[in-house]
Amino acid sequence: NWNSGRFGQGSSLLIQSNAVVNLLTTGEKDLGGPLTNYGAIFWTNGTLYVLNDRASWTGTIENDGLWETRGDLSVANWFGNNYAVFQNNGLLRKSTGTANATMDLVVSNQSVIEPLTGVINFSRGLSSTAGAMTFGLSSASSYGHVTVTGTASVNGALGARLLDGYIPDVGVGFPVLSAGTLAGTFADTNALQVNFGRVLTAAYTATTLTLQTAATNGVNHPPT
Repeated sequence: NWNSGRFGQGSSLLIQSNAVVNLLTTGEKDLGGPLTNYGAIFWTNGTLYVLNDRASWTGTIENDGLWETRGDLSVANWFGNNYAVFQNNGLLRKSTGTANATMDLVVSNQSVIEPLTGVINFSRGLSSTAGAMTFGLSSASSYGHVTVTGTASVNGALGARLLDGYIPDVGVGFPVLSAGTLAGTFADTNALQVNFGRVLTAAYTATTLTLQTAATNGVNHPPT
């Protein structure tokens, strides 16, 4: 467990595929060297600062496993530059909290971003041209969002998950993604076939993506 403290200059942290790390308590957590995760990280409390000045501080994150944010928490950029990177090659998930979880790092997604509830806010842009996004839908007013300051570049797969037995009414829209500029569209939308008599379609503007609900010939039974 990591409750507080600093991984300083010259440090590195490797989480093996069978390992679990819990980020606990409100104590400040500082990452001054590279972190590579092949296991599971469950983050429930406290701000995580990443320190990278492209000199003696080399904090950066590569996620090749599960990174699950369980609350409205922030990965903060200590020096305020664009050197610290979050490279997602695994699953980046927000599972609890109805407000913002902020990623104040340069983020590149090569795998899956999964906001099940609340908002994942990427405050230094987002590149997701080879990865996927899957949005949780719990009700007409409770669903996962992604917001991006600057440009969100997309082209991978787009999906949704119906949660807590919810089946959306036909015509309900879910504005799930907003950015300063939305560049591209999702090429693979097969995972918008959410079953239970419903399919979602993607509607784009220059800055937003909304999922619109339509009916299919499937049987409308609530998910279990």
